[in-house]
Amino acid sequence: MKNPLSADFFLNIVVLLVSSQSITYDLFRIITNESFAIETIMNILGVSKSTAKRRLNLIKLILPYIAQKPQSIDEFKYLLVTILRDKLRIKDAISWLTKKLLPVTPYFLAKVLSRFKLSVDENLARDLINLSKELEILEFRRIGIFVETDEDLVREILIKKGYVLFKEIKRKFPNARDLVLSLWKKGEVKIHGIEKTGITPSTLTDPDNIPLDIIKEQSNFIEFEEDIETGEIRAKLVIPDNAVIEFVF
Repeated sequence: MKNPLSADFFLNIVVLLVSSQSITYDLFRIITNESFAIETIMNILGVSKSTAKRRLNLIKLILPYIAQKPQSIDEFKYLLVTILRDKLRIKDAISWLTKKLLPVTPYFLAKVLSRFKLSVDENLARDLINLSKELEILEFRRIGIFVETDEDLVREILIKKGYVLFKEIKRKFPNARDLVLSLWKKGEVKIHGIEKTGITPSTLTDPDNIPLDIIKEQSNFIEFEEDIETGEIRAKLVIPDNAVIEFVF
């Protein structure tokens, strides 16, 4: 029978006390138990299935770089810092975003890591950010951006969120379409779905009078109007409320 006053007993008590809401300690407990089944993780951590899946996704990311089971939480923390910095290139990704004056958000971190050949979704990127904060290798500093025009403000909204539905912009700006199209023509945003029309930033001159011969197919991005006097059919570019507007960098 294991001595209830052994070092392992006290270590387990400490881990249980501090592991609540701690990604670091959750990962330590999973690795030291050497069991990676979802149900087992749920029982070990006392968490929901969705949280267990997120912890397992982190484990899958770091496990290839762990040669042997860490013997202490301090050893594990040091190992995590090394993996995040050198193997997953979190430091490089954060430095890249900082130089571009872009925020370290799950959206942007996932995008930059993909450039480093690391495929993560926004949930996993969010957990990497929170893990980095827990390990005290990531701090946030507020910076101010002087906004002179409505277009600048739309850009900042998109930088903050990564992407929004057009209706969120339209709700705030009466000339939302023109603001988004201006950013689109400059290559700063992507309007999801507009490519099906065949219209490109270089071919769009007047969004209220689009030549019919450049339109590939009808879509909810195009409205047709007939000139009452001449009978001429004109095409007008509109942006549907549910169109995704994504910042491009």
